[in-house]
Amino acid sequence: MTAPTKSGGQLFIVDKSDESWKGLKYWSYGKRFIEHLPIRPVDFSSALERVEHDALVALVDRIVKTKRTDGAADRAALERELDERVYGLCGLTAEEIRMVEEASE
Repeated sequence: MTAPTKSGGQLFIVDKSDESWKGLKYWSYGKRFIEHLPIRPVDFSSALERVEHDALVALVDRIVKTKRTDGAADRAALERELDERVYGLCGLTAEEIRMVEEASE
């Protein structure tokens, strides 16, 4: 998941023990900075949530693989699909989506 930062970069929230992220640059914040973010845990006992989780993971894997294979490759369509899936998971309205997208320009 990414979010714009004041410096104009992106904040990545990742599991640092996941070796697939090795070599990518990201900011890491302590628990006190992120513990109040509205992150809903995945209910893996729900088939629907497991399918959505797996689709998101596969999409992120495709984005990372594309970036590693060819850093100049156009990933806009993949990243747009990811954004739309996350907006749906968060239940954002059209107005909220507009605000997020304007803030990240």
